[in-house]
Amino acid sequence: MKRIGAFILTCLMLIPLAACGEAGKTPETTDTGTKATETTAAPETAAPDVLFPGVDWNGRTFSVLAKENTIYNFGNKEIYAEDYTGEPLNDAVYERNMKIEETYGVTIAYTERPQPDDTLRQTVRSMDSAFDLSFNWQSTIGKLAGEGLMYNLLDLAYVDYSQPYWNEDANDALSLGGLLFFTTSDYEIHDKLRSYIVICNGDMAVNFGLGDLQDVADAGKWTIDFMLSCCEAVAQDVNNDGKMKADDVFGLIGGDLKDVGMFTLSMGNKIVDKDDEGKLYISMYTDRMLDSIDKILDLFDKSTSAWPGDLERYSGSENLWDYAANIFYGGSALFTSQNMVVLESCSELCDFDYKVLPMPKYDEAQEKYMTQPDNIALLFGVPLTVEDPDFCGFMLEVLSEASTETTLRTYYEMGCKHRHVNDERSARMLDTIMDGLTYDIGFVYNLGELRNIICDTIPSRRDNVLPVQYAKYEDWALEDIENLMKQYNME
Repeated sequence: MKRIGAFILTCLMLIPLAACGEAGKTPETTDTGTKATETTAAPETAAPDVLFPGVDWNGRTFSVLAKENTIYNFGNKEIYAEDYTGEPLNDAVYERNMKIEETYGVTIAYTERPQPDDTLRQTVRSMDSAFDLSFNWQSTIGKLAGEGLMYNLLDLAYVDYSQPYWNEDANDALSLGGLLFFTTSDYEIHDKLRSYIVICNGDMAVNFGLGDLQDVADAGKWTIDFMLSCCEAVAQDVNNDGKMKADDVFGLIGGDLKDVGMFTLSMGNKIVDKDDEGKLYISMYTDRMLDSIDKILDLFDKSTSAWPGDLERYSGSENLWDYAANIFYGGSALFTSQNMVVLESCSELCDFDYKVLPMPKYDEAQEKYMTQPDNIALLFGVPLTVEDPDFCGFMLEVLSEASTETTLRTYYEMGCKHRHVNDERSARMLDTIMDGLTYDIGFVYNLGELRNIICDTIPSRRDNVLPVQYAKYEDWALEDIENLMKQYNME
């Protein structure tokens, strides 16, 4: 992100003051136009689980801008379903939406775009109120907020962020100066399925005398050093040709170069953090980060492990990522570091006992296991030019509350934890992983492009060039932080 724009200052002046409700409060409503009609008491026929009994929005449409799912798991699947298809998540989305629409007199609509960022920019800058909500990649939504395109979610009426279906940790991490422009909740599935985990070939671990590695994780001893020792114990150049390819045995098959960033965060490092007063400071250039990167590069040494790009010359015409993934699915790698969504493929393609493990700690002294959604995980925000923020707050609250036992339960509890894992302990490991879900404001905003150092430059060079790269970008990052804090009144 080159510079933080000043566009927000102009747009904020255009927001009608009457449109801003008090966070967590229910505004008074009227029966004019398409505003909600609210009775003084719930109808006798109202179901006991109705969050706002008696509220009727008289046919109002809630319009969502979504990321087109051009490749499986790259876009939204939790927003809209046209009808029953027999696919569990689709049907859960359809039933949830149908109940909300019938209960509150609303219509849920969505627009898919391959690049929703461009559509959001065009919409807001033309002062168009076409969308009530927008889903955008984690790696770009910070820039969109910095350009002044997002409404402060803490000004939304109806929303109660203290409720369990809102992600308190995400709200705390992503808020700046009392402003919150994007977040997640139980309404969203995409950030969960893009969260990083480690999957282990349990049969291989036993065959190589490594035992049950979930015991190690339960004891708090699942560290980067322990994981490296396991990789070194199993990796073999089977035909001794000096080339690690599909007919060899790997310690780890990674998802992509960004794995370095995912591992550094799991080891308790952040690019940018907030102090006790909420002010931003660069936190990435530490002895711990330097040592973490050294350990991760050891983990991905070409003699034991591989990213998909390492295998390009062997993949032929096959999709490079499929070629790499099939090494694990075929039983020739001990670990794969991937998004949670890969469990679905494991359940279809693995003929061995695979087990879920968290991303490793830096050392045993680290308090908890941590993970983060990757760069193309989606977060949601309300466009600045939204016509009725109160309605948006209402819909976000009811959708978030309703999703816990419908769409989220279908995807996570019934899918990931039951259909797509083989054992109860792996299901419990997934809960441990989700309990450690975290966000790095430096990763999201890519301040000074520091994120690129650990997610691209270092892994592509396979060299710990953090000192040189940090010196190159530090002033730029400090300038971006200063501008961001000025913009959000955090000086």
